[in-house]
Amino acid sequence: MGTANSVLRISLILILFVPGCLDYDPGDPLIRESEEYLGSDSTNPLIWEPEEYQPVEFNSLRIIFVIDGSQSMAATDPTAGRVRATEQIVWEYASNPEAEFGLIRFDGHATGLTARDGPDTLFTRDRRTLIPALAELDQSEGNTNYESALEMAKEAIELRLQNETHHSLANASYHLVFLSDGLPFPMDHDTQFNTPDRILQLVGQIAWLREFYGAGSIKLHFAYLNRNTPDAIAQPVAALHRELAAKGGGDYLEFGSSREINFSSIDFR
Repeated sequence: MGTANSVLRISLILILFVPGCLDYDPGDPLIRESEEYLGSDSTNPLIWEPEEYQPVEFNSLRIIFVIDGSQSMAATDPTAGRVRATEQIVWEYASNPEAEFGLIRFDGHATGLTARDGPDTLFTRDRRTLIPALAELDQSEGNTNYESALEMAKEAIELRLQNETHHSLANASYHLVFLSDGLPFPMDHDTQFNTPDRILQLVGQIAWLREFYGAGSIKLHFAYLNRNTPDAIAQPVAALHRELAAKGGGDYLEFGSSREINFSSIDFR
């Protein structure tokens, strides 16, 4: 009996302490709070699967998501792919104590989902702010106001840059991830409101903040959700997003369906 007990104790020790025996701790506050808020049903489209992602650490990482919430997204993203893709990145990098995230949803206007107390609080790592904000990405109404969304992002990035310490600023890596399924609308060519030229100008201004403040890096990535869009419409959208990504020094991504939306190919360094 003593030998059997010793074997049992050794087995338990190995299970508890050998690396890799457990994928993640189900008692982790982020997992627990997400399940309390969204439910633990794995079929829920707003649930991410944390065991799929390996946490990666970076210095002073700031990621801001600018996600289209216009009416057309109800048809092009019926399975809430934009929510899952954003959740995946937040989960993957949340273990980095220097990582902060900001969420903007835009339709006819921009809404800072994580800016509970103004644009200077858009970047956060507070789970109680992030979890409901992620769920709010899954809304679809109104038009496609690129300009207001990028103006809000620019203000939030600049305010955060101003509040960096000397050390964190030099090592800061800022990333903007923009997703839309169409061109900016409406446009006013007389005033240049929401036009491609104005959007390109805004992207250039955001990218220039790196040089002005001496940040480690600022990259703007643009993703196009092209779900069964006729070529006559899809080609101008893809061309604009490619040009914006080049201007912002980031990546261009294109997805053919809601379930394909995924930002993990971006190098967040």
